[in-house]
Amino acid sequence: MTEGRFELKYAIPAQSRETLLDLIGEHISPDPHGKPLNELASNLQSKHTPLGYAVHSLYFDEPNLEGYGRRLAEARIRNRMRIRTYGQAGENQPMWLEAKRKLGQRVIKHRIRVGDWNSWSQSDPAAPWEQAVERAGEDQQRAAQRWVDVVKNREMRPVCAVHYLRECYAAGRDRLTIDHRVRGSIATSNTDYRQTGTVELIPRDWLVLELKFDDQQPLWMRRLCQTLRLAEEPISKFALGVVHTQRAEREAELRYLTPVSILRAER
Repeated sequence: MTEGRFELKYAIPAQSRETLLDLIGEHISPDPHGKPLNELASNLQSKHTPLGYAVHSLYFDEPNLEGYGRRLAEARIRNRMRIRTYGQAGENQPMWLEAKRKLGQRVIKHRIRVGDWNSWSQSDPAAPWEQAVERAGEDQQRAAQRWVDVVKNREMRPVCAVHYLRECYAAGRDRLTIDHRVRGSIATSNTDYRQTGTVELIPRDWLVLELKFDDQQPLWMRRLCQTLRLAEEPISKFALGVVHTQRAEREAELRYLTPVSILRAER
């Protein structure tokens, strides 16, 4: 089996959610670890209760935004370093160091748990990830140190944080996720970035759908795309976070990174 998994992304209008969930009901179930997303339920007025979690990612890049530049250049191989946590303020959720490599449509992801939010928020604010290595499990400390070494050697720094509410569905290794209220904020703190975001990266009336599988795309996923006429397209939350928070005056970049489906609907 080739390393990595397929992750296909689609921008869909929010009103398509109900039809989509009707179509997948017999093939995939809500993630049993998901919690009611009450802040969504009141607005959706749907027979499908949204279950999932809030996601917060702190993204890193090199001094001159080289990683962002590789995304603009559509480099086939791209690496992404981030720190991820979940939940709302007051919840002591796990913290993860993540390294993500994109090879065409395949994604290879490595993640190391490094303690929890409470311990993270009390770390040295200059570089809390360095102290976090000590909180990794014994079998993961070497991998955590490699993550820190990459950040150091490439002189990487946090550039933006991305936040969204994710509905999650699973069937074995196959996953379908729906991201709502995708927002971003500039990285002003390394220890406190679990907010809701200051700027919309995806319009509020649009959602980001992701289909994830190992090798062959399940037939029900192919039929779903055909029925809803979904067009797979690159959607980089990292790049959208950078352009919206640091380069909003670059209209060509902003337009290039906005999903084509959204641009067409705005005409």
